[in-house]
Amino acid sequence: MNPLVCICIPNYNNEVTLGSTLESLVAQSYDNVIIKVVDNNSSDSSVEIVREFSALYPNVELCSYAETVSGEQNFNRCLDIAEGDFVAVFHSDDVYHEDIIKEQVRVLERDPKAVGVSVAANVIDSTGKVVDSLYTPGFIGKESFNFDQVRLFKEALKHGNFIVCPSVLMRLKVVKENALCWNEEGFKHSSDLDLWLKLSGFGCFYYLNKKLINYRISEHSFSYHANRSYIQQHDIISVFEFYLDLLSEQLSFFDRLNFRFFKFRDQVSRVKNRLISGVKISLSDVEFSLLFLLCCTDARRSKYVFFYILMLVSPKLSLFFLSKL
Repeated sequence: MNPLVCICIPNYNNEVTLGSTLESLVAQSYDNVIIKVVDNNSSDSSVEIVREFSALYPNVELCSYAETVSGEQNFNRCLDIAEGDFVAVFHSDDVYHEDIIKEQVRVLERDPKAVGVSVAANVIDSTGKVVDSLYTPGFIGKESFNFDQVRLFKEALKHGNFIVCPSVLMRLKVVKENALCWNEEGFKHSSDLDLWLKLSGFGCFYYLNKKLINYRISEHSFSYHANRSYIQQHDIISVFEFYLDLLSEQLSFFDRLNFRFFKFRDQVSRVKNRLISGVKISLSDVEFSLLFLLCCTDARRSKYVFFYILMLVSPKLSLFFLSKL
């Protein structure tokens, strides 16, 4: 018999999209799957939707909780109740290709050292229409790429968190034996990256370059509002700072430079969001330079690097060059 895959779906008031998610998962071509919907005390019709699916599909199970907790805490509930050989925490507003589990299990079975596998993703809107794709770094290649912990961290410093969170299938034994979880207290909404980095410390983490998930971003989704509302330092900076210290002996000068550049880009995003949200901005020399970058919608990395270095040397000098443009 094929290894048992446990798909957990944390859910909170997602009655509009939950049905589509479940339809895509009960149609998986892989034949040994259990699906646990972990409901976070929803007040809409989510529970009734799950019960309808359970009546039709014996491998669909409702796990309902009376207390509403944070999203990350509900993800950890998923890991606590997971069973079988492999576990995935999929989201209740995404739609999955029928072969996603089959393709991921193939990777994990082929390499006994593999501990997790993510896939590439299309982006869909509120209607389910494909409108874009999530960023996949060019070094991944046409098929797949596998990381150890250090390589994954180095690439995250350059590219951000490119692992598609609601697509990862993990080896459950590794998760359970090492008490891996979403560390919300330490890293808040970026605790998923911490989880992938910790997981990759026990083996190979794979990125399969096949678009096997339709990742939903709409005006009602968490991702949409989170990316447009934050005006404080991004949570991912805390993850980077932790692993910069943990892996310090294995990192280079350029890795640390990538971290400083990432913080600079984060500062650009925060200034943009402050403008969008109407928060009053104090036009310091540095922020003036950042505002200039916001006007360069077609700016390439070289422009960012030029003004980043210039501001490090002299913010006033950067203003002089801006005045000549």
